[in-house]
Amino acid sequence: MTFTNGVDYQYRGTVLEQPFHLSYPQVFCYRNEYYMIPEAKGSNCVLLYKAKKFPFGWNICDTLIKNVAYTDPSIYLSDTLNIMAVSDKNLNLYLYEADSLFGTWRFHKDPLMTNGSEARCGGRFIPYNKKLLLPLQNCTHGYGYGVSMYQLSTKNGTYEFKKEKHLFLHPLSEIKEFEAGMHHIDIQKIDKKYYFVYDGNRLVNEEKELNIRGTLKMNYLDLKNLFD
Repeated sequence: MTFTNGVDYQYRGTVLEQPFHLSYPQVFCYRNEYYMIPEAKGSNCVLLYKAKKFPFGWNICDTLIKNVAYTDPSIYLSDTLNIMAVSDKNLNLYLYEADSLFGTWRFHKDPLMTNGSEARCGGRFIPYNKKLLLPLQNCTHGYGYGVSMYQLSTKNGTYEFKKEKHLFLHPLSEIKEFEAGMHHIDIQKIDKKYYFVYDGNRLVNEEKELNIRGTLKMNYLDLKNLFD
């Protein structure tokens, strides 16, 4: 969809279809070319796509990480730092690093950044006020409940990952589009202005379904990660 004023959207059609699940499309410009890293865990890889004629004509141009199924890969590229945060099915958040976008992506020597109920990316890295922030989904009350903000600091080849703001986004009962939760945010600076895009969950009725399996799985993984 495209728009010029943030209000009137025009549907332009499907830009990419694959035989496996696609979601979480992180689109970015690198050396004057447009690239995209979607969640493509069904391919068992982290795939890099390039647009032949943006925003259309997406084709795979590289495989950044092979033979592993990761959810919601979030990449940050700069002249001095190239990193990617990824999550596995056991609610562990890992960090990869490389010399460049097309370099060899490798585990950082201390790969585990966080685990448990806040271990899945909820948006791209955000450089702000000399800080590097990363939103993480908060799943304490189920998928898509909220987003907490974390800060990543680097010094002498080591990383420190700490929570900056608990539930930066959270359910808002007074706004129907966000009454059940909010699980993704994208903040970008364009022409000296900041643009925020975020999504949420809306309750379509008052019916509730008891999810014992999901609750038990979440608690089991939290305990397992705590004592491993």
